[in-house]
Amino acid sequence: MTNMTNEVYSDLIQRAINEPGTINQAYSLFHDYSLLNSLYASYQMKAMKIDITPIKTFKGWNDLGKSIAKGSKAIEILYPSFGYFKAKDEETGKEETIKYIKGFFTKRQHFAASQLKDYGTDEPQRIKLNIEWDRVLNDLKLTKVKWNTTNGNAQGWCNPTEGTVAINPICKTIDKTMLHEVAHALMHKDSKHSREIKEVQAETVAYIVLNMIGCDNQEVLSECRGYIQNWLKSNELEPKVSKEIMNTANKLMEVISNKPKKEYTNSKRG
Repeated sequence: MTNMTNEVYSDLIQRAINEPGTINQAYSLFHDYSLLNSLYASYQMKAMKIDITPIKTFKGWNDLGKSIAKGSKAIEILYPSFGYFKAKDEETGKEETIKYIKGFFTKRQHFAASQLKDYGTDEPQRIKLNIEWDRVLNDLKLTKVKWNTTNGNAQGWCNPTEGTVAINPICKTIDKTMLHEVAHALMHKDSKHSREIKEVQAETVAYIVLNMIGCDNQEVLSECRGYIQNWLKSNELEPKVSKEIMNTANKLMEVISNKPKKEYTNSKRG
């Protein structure tokens, strides 16, 4: 990178960790189901021969403006049944009421995203960038795979070891999320950084690239900053961490533009 490019990237990093940010509501729209319920729901989706996707109640989908396809079979979720007994505290001698799980019962009221009327059609996007993702992923030797989890709050996931990325089928910021997951794939195969720093790095790379290619959606850029600050919880990054961010952002810019070795100094900054 030239000194000018380095300065631009450094400035964007400082903006990302210092300027006010907001939290994207998409990270908290779904219930955080237990591992047991996630596996149970996934098993049912496999049996129905539908894609494994996020789940919500009928009303929950309606609240999001979504409709269930006619004839869809509801998915069962396990709920604990509690019992109570009295016991004396050995130290105080006082009688206490102890609550315990005595069993489980099921309710069949959930549906998967793959059971929605509009599943498989293009989800309305909050931003649309001119990125040729098939070519970019091919150039980076990465593969996009099908979503395979009931977690609706995650917008994407990445397996750096296998070089695979996946996007939530109801994600409304696909391009931004792809930048985040691709950054993970490029940076974190052998990284020793903590989970917190890895998330900061991936989102900061996405934030830099969004700015450099002219994204002017200030709401999305603010949510990037909010995500970064939520994981970082400070206003400082170690020089090594920042350098890795800048190198990865520059590599992504080169591949996205399909013009290797070009330096990027003009941008709309948010």
